[in-house]
Amino acid sequence: IPDVVQEGVTGYTFEVNDVAGLVAGVRQIASDKTKMQQMSKAARAYAETQTWEAMMDEVIDHYARLIEVHQRTLQLI
Repeated sequence: IPDVVQEGVTGYTFEVNDVAGLVAGVRQIASDKTKMQQMSKAARAYAETQTWEAMMDEVIDHYARLIEVHQRTLQLI
């Protein structure tokens, strides 16, 4: 979730089974209309960057870094 939700910017997070944490987050959003609108815009802007192409580019970058690390490890052996 931290990869998706920026605490206080695009949303609020809470622990599993933490009803009080969920309620606190909802109250924070519901009590401040300006903050709610800002979070909504930030969340939408983030969501619009999450295309299949962007996600696949990230996956490819991760694999490329793993291959580099593996190749460097083999050179040390």
